Amino acid sequence: EIAEKHLGADHVRTSHFTHNAGMTLRKLGRFDESLRTLERALSLHEKAAGLEHPDRADYLLNIGAVFLETERLDDALRVAREALELIERLLGADHPGTGLANMGVGEVLRRKGDFKAARLYLEKSVPLLEKMGGPNHPFVAWALTSLGETILALGDPTRALPPIRRALAIREKARGAAEVAASRFALAKALSALKANDPRVRKLVEAARAGFSGAGAQHMKRVAEIDAWIAQTARR
Repeated sequence: EIAEKHLGADHVRTSHFTHNAGMTLRKLGRFDESLRTLERALSLHEKAAGLEHPDRADYLLNIGAVFLETERLDDALRVAREALELIERLLGADHPGTGLANMGVGEVLRRKGDFKAARLYLEKSVPLLEKMGGPNHPFVAWALTSLGETILALGDPTRALPPIRRALAIREKARGAAEVAASRFALAKALSALKANDPRVRKLVEAARAGFSGAGAQHMKRVAEIDAWIAQTARR
């Protein structure tokens, strides 16, 4: 509102400020407010820069991320695909700038249980993201973790291990608690699938649970997911 007052609603920087506010609300777990703010930012950006601007894809992907957080998977897939189609149309299908959108589509498909399709998008995203930000960029770790979990869901824990281990190595250097926890939990599941009672699994799971617990209320669903996995594996 302050930006709109000083710059005007039709100024592109107004949309950027509004978008940043929406992202902050998302990090705080205030998803309803975040979605309204991000959708407002998208509307402002479209008025200022038009529908065929590459930044519009980022706005769409972040709206999709909120849909993903709130389990609105069909909506998440719709906007992720719209973002991918836009960025491919503007930059070309093999441009590094398409990496995020490929990852976004792949992650939603993984969450929907379409693992074969998810794997195609995630495998494509990794080298594109490496070209965009380098081999140790946080987005590369995100894509690798998701890819590893997808391969694990397809029943191949041996092939799931390398991308997950690489993702964990990247994330441990960056020290984002929730991100490290996600990769640790993924690694624990892959190791457990390979060998029952692997002593490394318990340590990884405990560390992952602690990481999610300490990362804020918005991550408590992941804590519950870990607890459910522990209970399930105990019954084997």
